[in-house]
Amino acid sequence: MFRQTVRFLSVTSLLLLPPLLAQEPSLQQVLDHYRDALGGEQAIAAVRTVRIEGETLTPADGDMNATATVSPDQDVSISKAMPFTAWYQLPENRLRLQYMYLGVPGVVSYDGAQGWHIPPVISNRQALPMTGVDLLNIREQADFFGPLINSATKNVQLKLLSPQQMDDRSVQRIEVKRQLMLAPEPTPATGSEPAEQSNAQQQDVHEPIIETSIWKLDSASGLPVEVESEERTEDGSVQKFTVSYSDYRAAGPIIWPHRVVTDAGSGNQQINVLSKVSINIPLDQVQFDYSPSLQ
Repeated sequence: MFRQTVRFLSVTSLLLLPPLLAQEPSLQQVLDHYRDALGGEQAIAAVRTVRIEGETLTPADGDMNATATVSPDQDVSISKAMPFTAWYQLPENRLRLQYMYLGVPGVVSYDGAQGWHIPPVISNRQALPMTGVDLLNIREQADFFGPLINSATKNVQLKLLSPQQMDDRSVQRIEVKRQLMLAPEPTPATGSEPAEQSNAQQQDVHEPIIETSIWKLDSASGLPVEVESEERTEDGSVQKFTVSYSDYRAAGPIIWPHRVVTDAGSGNQQINVLSKVSINIPLDQVQFDYSPSLQ
């Protein structure tokens, strides 16, 4: 009888306890959820090449039928949509982007080590090497899956922040800190500068750059909704912007957003609409490597 009474009291006391609060997921659980939402570890590992076709839209402020001068003897009508094609080669971390700007083609490419571009101007179709922050930015863009996939192999620090309510959904937030190092650029010796000044300049060149972004992932689906990011510009200032992701669709073995909106504030917004994402297609004819003779 005593044992039955003790058992009854124990069960009754458990019923009277307040309900346990839902435990927040760990950083690894959020990362795993994101990986699985994209298609899973095996599907991600199976992606070797990607081709993205689409167009970039800009807000139609002002007269879209206006003209802009791209060379001394030619005016080109401004177009609201800028078509583009991007090729990615994984895991070599290579990227080539071709686009049309004011009717003139342009190219931006990263071959895994060097970045280069052909400006969309008629007067100069020479391939130019990328240096400084431009090289750092194109290197980051060449990482197709971004810092949250295989993060242990990348120079990033991740921190799980408190969840946030965003519109009608709950989002998990991950802070991403990336340390970047500018490569020194050769400076011709003039003989007029003292040695200590040159050393100071070299120290400034080697000073690391820390870029911070906040990834917001839908708590239910695990997919990214928005990224608050920053990017260093050539003049040393930091440009902050927000990237929103939506219209997720199947692309081969993975799920990928087909609408990407970048908002830099002050009405400076661009919308990338992806019409087709092709996975694991041959890229034998795609030129990634830099050559000064490219046009």
